[in-house]
Amino acid sequence: MTNALEDVLSAESDETLVRAGDYRVVTAGESLYAYGLGASVAIAICGPDSMGGLAHALLSRPDGSMRRGAGTFVESAIRVMLRELIEAGAGYGSCEAKLAGGATVFQLEGLDPDTGDRTVATARQELSALDVPVVASAIGGQRGRCVAFDTAENVLTVATSDGESTRL
Repeated sequence: MTNALEDVLSAESDETLVRAGDYRVVTAGESLYAYGLGASVAIAICGPDSMGGLAHALLSRPDGSMRRGAGTFVESAIRVMLRELIEAGAGYGSCEAKLAGGATVFQLEGLDPDTGDRTVATARQELSALDVPVVASAIGGQRGRCVAFDTAENVLTVATSDGESTRL
């Protein structure tokens, strides 16, 4: 494992893992992290006063045959995180988003090679429809990613599998 990945995944007591197909919303300046991003997309929604949420969404929208949790699909993950942030006291117009992932890491039978692009496009469309601006992103390419979202500082650190690290 490279130093950049080790930095993102270094465990501290206040960090929370967001598993694939899941999301978390926090209100006390915690760090959230997700790993194993390929075609999937990490959606960080930054709220005021150390509030924030992170989803590790696998697909853009349900196709009717797949029943999963709210974090599995971009559309539902964004809506549920934004609702929870507003219920916790964030003003509707005070949130912004950051995106990472949507890569073409490898080909799987039955997985459309455009899945990552489509998932990112859906995230952008859904955020735009809800008036949540996307202020930064690290998307596409052919490298897997891990992310750490420091909600106290509203910084999303993105580390790629080849050792590059970017702060958004």
